[in-house]
Amino acid sequence: MCALRFETAFDAPRASQTARFFASPMGQRLEKAELAALRERLSGCAGARALVLTAGVDERLADALPVARRHIVRLSAEETVLPARRRAISSGAITVADPANLPFENDAFDVVVSLHGLDLADRPQQALRELSRVLAPGGRLLMTGFNPWSSWGLRRFLTPRQAPWNSHFLGARRVGDWLSVLDFTLGDLCHVHYRLPEPWGWPFWEHPGLNGLKAWLQPPLGAAWVLKARHAPALALPEARSLRRSRRAVVGSPSAARESGSILRFPENDDRAR
Repeated sequence: MCALRFETAFDAPRASQTARFFASPMGQRLEKAELAALRERLSGCAGARALVLTAGVDERLADALPVARRHIVRLSAEETVLPARRRAISSGAITVADPANLPFENDAFDVVVSLHGLDLADRPQQALRELSRVLAPGGRLLMTGFNPWSSWGLRRFLTPRQAPWNSHFLGARRVGDWLSVLDFTLGDLCHVHYRLPEPWGWPFWEHPGLNGLKAWLQPPLGAAWVLKARHAPALALPEARSLRRSRRAVVGSPSAARESGSILRFPENDDRAR
């Protein structure tokens, strides 16, 4: 069994409430739709190490990542959701950490997956900078977030203190602007889970007969968005100019040094010498 390690004292009540929401049937339906969209976008997400930062209860996406080592960061240590957790088989140590203060070195991962990490962070921009810091140049970033332009976003006005409607609900375009500042190249963007935010979950747009129409229209009205981005690769620095040639010119004859430009002549000094 994987060890559970606490790196920071972060365990906000909002994160605990969101974990309990994802353990409910309505939350599990949303998380299932998000994980299905993420699995479709794993092409190119290969490397040595991967980080999965999740606010939900299903951690089995880590098993699908084509990497050698996997690390999971939970945003909450809520014990009531332990029976509902679906743990990954191939993950290493599990950490409970603040998404704005990740306990990892720079460029530590080739793939980073964040499931509602920005929605629950006290400082979303700082959390995004932390994801950029731990992601190696050229690495892939997969993110999910609650869509403010959906029926789930409208419900925030009715139940602003209940999870998950007490989270930030950042728009995908806004997060994309932040990523562009951090030298990310934006990739695929889609919206998932077109159900109303009710326990009975009226399956609007989820009918199989509407799949073709949904793929053609791509309405940005789903409960959550899924975004894929690529971290800019490191720039190759020009090689340092060798000084051996100029040093040989200085050690050699004075005429060779003058031709190479290693010795500066001052006409006034020559006139005084005469």
